[in-house]
Amino acid sequence: MIMDYMNIFSMITFSLVLWVCLNVRLPLVPACYKTQIASSKDDPEFPSHKANYREFLHVTSKFHQPIPIQDIAIQKKIHHTYRLQFLKDVVLARALDDSTFNVLNSLIIFNQIDIINHVQQDAMFLREILSLYVNEEVLMGGNKDEKRGEMEVDGKPIGVQANGSTLPERPFSFGPPDNLPENELVIRREVLALIQQLCIMGKNVPLAARVSLFRSLVSRGILFAVQWAFSLSEKDPGSKSTMSVAGEVMSALLEHDLNGVRNHITKQASAIDRESKEGRTMGAQAETLLRIMCKVLVQSRDLALQCQVGDALKTMLDISPKDGPDMTPVSID
Repeated sequence: MIMDYMNIFSMITFSLVLWVCLNVRLPLVPACYKTQIASSKDDPEFPSHKANYREFLHVTSKFHQPIPIQDIAIQKKIHHTYRLQFLKDVVLARALDDSTFNVLNSLIIFNQIDIINHVQQDAMFLREILSLYVNEEVLMGGNKDEKRGEMEVDGKPIGVQANGSTLPERPFSFGPPDNLPENELVIRREVLALIQQLCIMGKNVPLAARVSLFRSLVSRGILFAVQWAFSLSEKDPGSKSTMSVAGEVMSALLEHDLNGVRNHITKQASAIDRESKEGRTMGAQAETLLRIMCKVLVQSRDLALQCQVGDALKTMLDISPKDGPDMTPVSID
C-alpha cells in the first residue's frame, strides 16, 4: 500500500512537470488542480510525513478583496498566478529542473504584468483605495466644490464609491478622521497589505513595467496610506505590524521613484503654507510625511521600525551631486 502511494506521488509529480513544460493550463483548473495537489501529499523521501495540501487549499487559503476588482479576467489571472506560485514554491520545489523552473517563472511574470497594468489603468480602484486614507479635497487640489460635478469615473461623481455609497464629508486634512471604529481600521490595514503585495509583485516584473507601476502609485497619492500607518500609535495591538508594512512600502517607493516621493512632500508643505495663509485650521494641524517619519524615528521603541524609517529618511534626504541644486527641496517642513 505504501509503495502504491509513492508511485502515485511520482506519477502526479511527473505529470505536473510535464504539463508545465508543455505550457498547458488544464491542471490549473480548480477541480483538476486540487485533485492533483491532494494526490501529491505522499512524498517517498518522507514516508512518515504527509503534506496537508488539501486542507491548506480548502481551509487556510482564502481569496479576500478589501477593495473589489471588478474585472473577472483579472481575478482569474490572480487565481492562476497563485496556483503557479504554490506549485513552484511548495509542491514541485524539489522536483523542478532549471528549464521547468524558468517556464513557471515566465508564466507567473506574464500574469503579474497583466495584473499590474490593470491596476494602473483602473482609476476607480485606485480612487477607492485613496479615499480610505485622505480627504478627497486634498487629491483635487482644494477645489472640491468646483470640480465635484465636472470629474466623473464610469458615469459616477468622484465622491461616489463603486457600491453606490457617498464618501462622508471630512475636514481638509492629510489623513482620515480620528477615532475610527475597529472595522474601519481593519479595512485600512488590509488595503495597506494589498499595496505591499502589489509592490512585491512589481519588483519581479521587467524594469519598464516596474518603473511605470511605482511612478503611477506615487503620482496617484499612495503615500497617503503610508503616512496614515506611520501616524498610528504603537500602543495599539495591530499598529506595529501595520507600521512595518508601511516601512516596506516606503522603501520600495523610494527605491524606484525617489524624486516622486520628494515632490509629494514638497507639495504637502506648499499646501500647508497655502492653507495657513488663508487662515484655515488645517495649516496649523496638518503634518507632512517627512515630519511624521521623523517623529516615528524619535519616539518609536521598535528597533526594526526605527531602522526602516532611518534608512528611508537617509535615502530621501541624501542629495547626490548628480541631482543638482534644483533637486534640493526648498521647504519640506
